[in-house]
Amino acid sequence: MSWAFVLLAAAVAWPFGVAEDLDRLGRFAGAAGSVVLAHIGWAFGAYIPVLLGFYVIVLGGQIVGPRDRADKVRRNLGYVSELLVAALVPALVLIVPACVEDPSQTGALLVIVPVAAMMFFLAVRLGQLNAYDTEELLSSARRSLATVRGRLDDLRQHSSQKPIWLLLSAYGILGSLIGGGITFLFARPVAAAFLLYFAAALVLGYASLYAVYMADVTQDRMGKFVAWTLPVAMYALALGGTALTFDVSVPAAVGFLLVVLISALSMLWPRRRASRFMLDWTLRGGGARWAVKSLDSTQRRTEKEIRELVAEKLIAEITGEVQPPPLRERVRDALRVVRGGRGDVGPRRGSGSR
Repeated sequence: MSWAFVLLAAAVAWPFGVAEDLDRLGRFAGAAGSVVLAHIGWAFGAYIPVLLGFYVIVLGGQIVGPRDRADKVRRNLGYVSELLVAALVPALVLIVPACVEDPSQTGALLVIVPVAAMMFFLAVRLGQLNAYDTEELLSSARRSLATVRGRLDDLRQHSSQKPIWLLLSAYGILGSLIGGGITFLFARPVAAAFLLYFAAALVLGYASLYAVYMADVTQDRMGKFVAWTLPVAMYALALGGTALTFDVSVPAAVGFLLVVLISALSMLWPRRRASRFMLDWTLRGGGARWAVKSLDSTQRRTEKEIRELVAEKLIAEITGEVQPPPLRERVRDALRVVRGGRGDVGPRRGSGSR
């Protein structure tokens, strides 16, 4: 989607004489991507061992630690791993224009793409790593389902009824009209200025929606902290750019500042005391709608998981089939053997014996 916006910007800006600026921007991105290519090797070498270390910590916590604490560690490290990988995405994107500028570098993609895919897989799957048996998994799934249902009942009453794409488009248009209007009244803006205000409002709107969505679907403090990291960074960058713009054009800086303030106010609008109109057209309500859709999908997936676990448990009880012990008990047995202790490595009980 981001490349679609770039192409759209290029198509709109071309008639207004901004093509040279875009060409300079492309050359700059290519040069930056070449620098990334020179350093991406040691970055992968640092990231992947850290992710594998997270797996060791999570699995170790599930083997020797209490269930609640192990689940909290797993969730927190899952958030951290996703944040670390997300921070590397801009560098990976810059590699593409570098390969366009210098086709001889294209061969590096044959190495970078598989390694990046493996890194993303490790980061995403970390939060789902589980070494518990069927009874414990069933109990955990039921608790998760109760939590999701409670969140859904609350969010459905305070979410937008408008499609997210319509809400984002409306904020982009509003930003271009307000920012471009202020600049038009006090200066002589080029037509591409309206496109810049539109893009700024769109980016800030998406970052705000994502933050509200993540905060609404997350229960613990670490997850909420990670959720608000993206918009804080985006708004800090926008305010820094606005401050620099004051030295070039005061009307343009005021226009950007209004776009930032409107987006921030819409993101932080108090949802519980808002009217239906404000819930429909604020980023706070839109983020809640996004969260409702995600939680509804999670609810259906968890219900399916519970049905499968119940069926597995009943089959084991009816047939008397002896299932192998869960992963954490197998690891404990292996550790006893390594230490020279007594290692009972045979099957101990069926998955539904508790």
